[in-house]
Amino acid sequence: MHNAHDKVLKKLEIVDEAFEDNYSNKDCETCIRGKMKRKPFPEGGQHPTTRPLEMIHSDVSQIDPPSRGGNRYFVTFQNNFSNFVCAKPMKNKSEVAETFKNFIVKSEVALGLKVKEIQTDNGGEYLESNFQKFLSDRGISHRRSVARRPQQNGKAERMNLTLQNMLRCLLIHSSAPLEFSAEALDTACYILNRVPSSSINGQVPWERWMGKRLGDNAYLELRTFGCQAWTKTDDAKKLADQGEECIFLGYPENIKAYRLWSLKEQQIVVSRDVIFNEEVFPFREYRHSPKTSHALVVQGAVEETGEEI
Repeated sequence: MHNAHDKVLKKLEIVDEAFEDNYSNKDCETCIRGKMKRKPFPEGGQHPTTRPLEMIHSDVSQIDPPSRGGNRYFVTFQNNFSNFVCAKPMKNKSEVAETFKNFIVKSEVALGLKVKEIQTDNGGEYLESNFQKFLSDRGISHRRSVARRPQQNGKAERMNLTLQNMLRCLLIHSSAPLEFSAEALDTACYILNRVPSSSINGQVPWERWMGKRLGDNAYLELRTFGCQAWTKTDDAKKLADQGEECIFLGYPENIKAYRLWSLKEQQIVVSRDVIFNEEVFPFREYRHSPKTSHALVVQGAVEETGEEI
């Protein structure tokens, strides 16, 4: 009777107590070997946290094709209490351990708190011996998911999917070349950290992370990724153009200004003196212009950084 469920047999009224004791599917080796399923993962299985840095979730995702700086991966650090997320581009997975250590040290200094626990998958990049010693020396517990069970690291997995979807939409809407994926990723983090999150009852991740309110103009300063931006020309002669056309690419770390792509210099520039035109997207025009070479997007080498702490 291995191909019939106990409940079906009971409905046929052919199962007595002796049959049930001797032949129940739950104890049948043949049924176990032929029908065994994975155990379901409980909903809302995360342990509640009461402060920032009590638990940090992390995961690695791929950037394909690579960004301008040659980065092929990014690693995310998401705070369980606040949902604040930081993403850092990397050229190789071997950079995860050092990147994670830098994030922990900077976060602890910025917030005056200690990291208590981290949650990751069982990837080798998180098991590097020096990183494990770093965690042990600081008294940080390391929870790892079981191999081939990404659901146990579900919070970080879902965040990486959200970021991938957001950066893809930013690139599509602006027609920006895929080489600008790191800038789009940084912008996606910046936005997510400043909009209410349903998983923390509509609170703002940045405010819950920092323990203070955003400035009054925080949302007025947000701009559309890839739009036209004019910046003041430095050292321009009196009769020369005073404004230089650029493309808005996000927000630099720890600087109250904007990150721009200079069409003239073919490189990243940072400026606070900017006038935006969010009706015009220069990448769209250049992409469809037969006179424009690919050099528009491959020159200029500056460090690509993630959301500030």
